[in-house]
Amino acid sequence: MRNITLLILLLSALYCDSQKPVRTKDGIIYGMRLKKYRKTVTGYFGIPFAKPPIGKLRFKPPEPLEKNAFKKGFYANRMARTCFYRPRYTGFIGFDYWHPRFLKYSEDCLQLNMWVPKRPNGAVLVYIFGRAYHSGSPSLDMFNGAVIAAKTRTIVVNINYRLDILGFAFLGSGKEIPGNVGLLDQQMALKWVYNNVKYFGGHKDMITVFGHGTGAASVTAHLFSEKSSKYIKRVALFSGTLKNTWAYQSNRIVSENVDKLAKSLGCGRSEKEILRCLQSVDVRRLVEAANKITHPEQSPLIHSFTIVENDDLFFRGNVTKKMYRRDMKHKFDVLIGKTSDEATYFMPQYLDVDAYGCNFDPRKPVNSDCNACKMNKTNFDLAVKLLSEEYYLDNQDTRNIDKVYSQYEKPEYRDKAARLISDFTFDCDIVQYAKYISSFVKGRKYFFEYRTRSSSNPWPRWMGAMHAYELEFFFGMPFRHVTRYNRLTYKFERDFSERLVHLLGDFAFTGKPEPYWKQFNKDRLIALVIDKKLNIIHHPQYVNVFTNTCKIHDNILKKYPAWGRKFNNLNLKRHT
Repeated sequence: MRNITLLILLLSALYCDSQKPVRTKDGIIYGMRLKKYRKTVTGYFGIPFAKPPIGKLRFKPPEPLEKNAFKKGFYANRMARTCFYRPRYTGFIGFDYWHPRFLKYSEDCLQLNMWVPKRPNGAVLVYIFGRAYHSGSPSLDMFNGAVIAAKTRTIVVNINYRLDILGFAFLGSGKEIPGNVGLLDQQMALKWVYNNVKYFGGHKDMITVFGHGTGAASVTAHLFSEKSSKYIKRVALFSGTLKNTWAYQSNRIVSENVDKLAKSLGCGRSEKEILRCLQSVDVRRLVEAANKITHPEQSPLIHSFTIVENDDLFFRGNVTKKMYRRDMKHKFDVLIGKTSDEATYFMPQYLDVDAYGCNFDPRKPVNSDCNACKMNKTNFDLAVKLLSEEYYLDNQDTRNIDKVYSQYEKPEYRDKAARLISDFTFDCDIVQYAKYISSFVKGRKYFFEYRTRSSSNPWPRWMGAMHAYELEFFFGMPFRHVTRYNRLTYKFERDFSERLVHLLGDFAFTGKPEPYWKQFNKDRLIALVIDKKLNIIHHPQYVNVFTNTCKIHDNILKKYPAWGRKFNNLNLKRHT
């Protein structure tokens, strides 16, 4: 028995020797030293930042940890659990990569991951993942922060939040199910970072919040929340803002979806009865039932449970009205980015029936003709009609859109459709956000358009520089997964990734991604082109992102103040 005890003590000592203890307000946290490229990074994984949102805390705002929650020590050696959702596996890596089987799914998921360099420079980069408020995880391999930490001396923090029905339900008056608790989870995580990052070598006044897609929309939401905005020095917004049409919904629509879900599960009618019932349902059954809920006024690109525009706890009012009043943080640096082919990732998912001609069969070679999305004029016209119906456009505007995008410079109708869908679902709204903040936000403002395709990309080549695939270079994936890349192009891709890692790290540290990068303003909406020829010092290439098609997009939608569906009962006056 004595020998076993000695062995346990010896193993414990060896294990703890590999740790780097940090004393925080909540107690001691032990990290894991990670050797990266002749530099040392310490990982602190799965750190709780709030009480588990289970039982009677389901659908409720997050509650802070108990005082001295880690008084016995917390060994941060397991990646944060993934907030519960039901992944769908297809057998194709392009889909399944985003839902790896190693993830641990749980309702007890309000945890974060940190990567801390040996000698931090004080900058802190907090990442909020996207994926439609419906799925995603801070523990995805794509978002591993070790390379950024090692190469830029930036502390990287990936935060978690509840998803879909568990994070973005809203019901009736909002008293029982208040809505936007996923945003409140993020806010609680930001508060934890703000209060504790000094113990890891970071500065609380050097926090950059970085998001992608709905994660970027979430970042911009925090700028409209007084409780959140004080934690933010800079923001990096990739492929999304709160101005995008999919970023949030009216309370009515989300409440009707919760009502429909409650009926499908046999719950009562009052708000209290529905809350008690939905809190008692097994989480798997709840999420499966939620996945079946649809609303006739919601686009297929939008899931049933999203950010709602009006609440008492996060926005503390109506965020649409706040936008018009410019009632938001006014002083911050911003880096905005989009890819050149935002829509192509979604086209095989939503235009995959014969009527649209953009079928995708992962069982066949990805670059074969059958996976080339060979749309003809009839297919294109139907895609235009589908989009026009989503925005409730009249026949004349539908014909105008068809004519304009039929004349788009690329000859293939799939490319014309890609331009149309990119403009309406991503690009033009992102540009509108840049235009919006340029007139009153005080701070540095940078924009980029990403045009490079990775040799590791599993999707067909016609899809170009796709939504989300720029992240592998910004997070330094070529340094961690050498064999995924073409041998002939690997050195270039590694060097290219190093440049983007430093652009992001420099922005977090100084507010300038590059000394020679030109800023945009309300009169000059320019973006730096990030492609294989990237040379900011000697031969920078800039494009005007307020394109002719975006001007047409804006002129058409001005006729539809609510953009067809979003806020049909609001009387809003523009702030002057």
